[in-house]
Amino acid sequence: MYTDCLSLLCALRSLHTRDEETDQLRRLFSRLSGRLSLFLFHVRGNSGLIGNEIENENARRTCTVGAIREKVLSKRVIWSEFQAESQKEWLVNWQTQHQGTETYKWLPNVLDLLPDFLPPKQATFLITGHGRFPFYLHRLSLITSPACFCGELSDIDHYMTRCPGTAAFRDRSRAEIRFEIEQCWYPRLLRNQTTIEAVMAMVKHINFYMPATD
Repeated sequence: MYTDCLSLLCALRSLHTRDEETDQLRRLFSRLSGRLSLFLFHVRGNSGLIGNEIENENARRTCTVGAIREKVLSKRVIWSEFQAESQKEWLVNWQTQHQGTETYKWLPNVLDLLPDFLPPKQATFLITGHGRFPFYLHRLSLITSPACFCGELSDIDHYMTRCPGTAAFRDRSRAEIRFEIEQCWYPRLLRNQTTIEAVMAMVKHINFYMPATD
């Protein structure tokens, strides 16, 4: 019996093969060998076919002495790959070095930014925490108290979650995106024009109650 499947012959010869089909073949050959002379031979699958043998030889030579060929990429493909790698590097840097910042709460994944993302000035104040807020101006020694106009100590989370003076703006935003008031809702606010406008109005409202600086 002739076969071009060398792996099958090796499996039949092995005593450690656990494949059920191989075991069935082994038992069949054992029964047949009791009644006739049975021999198994391996032949190359393309043996005797000149075209196939030439192809096999070329494939063998390619693996051993073949030359590396370069493919010319278009500028568009190169730019696309460069941009993708740059964005991955930016994301890793952002998530490892900026998690403690105010901006990270709003933009935990910089790859989610829209290509034309350009927040209004008031929204930028809120995203960065660098604006006409009591806590920020107090940090710069421009005012004497960091307290909110409601009397509590202020930060961005205060205005976004619990300040009674900004409740109307929070409710407007929450109704728009249908989400509970908590920090993980921040990124969603930047993807909706209505909520961005509510954020801008809230910042203007906070600024209205700010004391004059020296």
